[in-house]
Amino acid sequence: MLPVSGDPLPGTGAAGGFRITGRHVLAAMLVFFGIVIGVNVTFVHLALSSWTGLTDHQSYRSGISWNRTLERDAAQKALGWTAAVDSRFSGDAVAGGRPFEVTVTIRDRDGHPVTGLAFAGEARHPVLEIDDRSLTFAEAGGGVYRGTAVLPSAADWELMLVATRPDGFEYRIETVAAVR
Repeated sequence: MLPVSGDPLPGTGAAGGFRITGRHVLAAMLVFFGIVIGVNVTFVHLALSSWTGLTDHQSYRSGISWNRTLERDAAQKALGWTAAVDSRFSGDAVAGGRPFEVTVTIRDRDGHPVTGLAFAGEARHPVLEIDDRSLTFAEAGGGVYRGTAVLPSAADWELMLVATRPDGFEYRIETVAAVR
């Protein structure tokens, strides 16, 4: 049987049972939304302090020069070179991280080694731009080039490598090195 108007609800009689009042509802709502807002503020702070979200500081100019990028890629493909990239940690930890080594072997379309290139490169951390490191390269002979850097952590590093011929033509290599 349902209570009739004016009858107390079961368990809330005049004997001092618990009653939900407007103050209880207000307090529950304030606590709930306080937790939600607190978690959101924490996540926003962590997101903004860990990564800017920017990967290209000149995105507008990069967009305008897209046709030149396509032309450069077509010229590079027509060259017929192939590149094999091997990477690994090369020793025990030192101040600031662990020594890292990249070996790049470049061959022309006939399989002959390509020598006399000036190499430059960068190891880019997948999340923190502050951890990006330049790679220092030296030619080892026979189309083999070795680059080194000290990387602060294990990660899937983006390797951005540029081999420049004496005539100024640039051969670009972009790969990911899973460094553990």
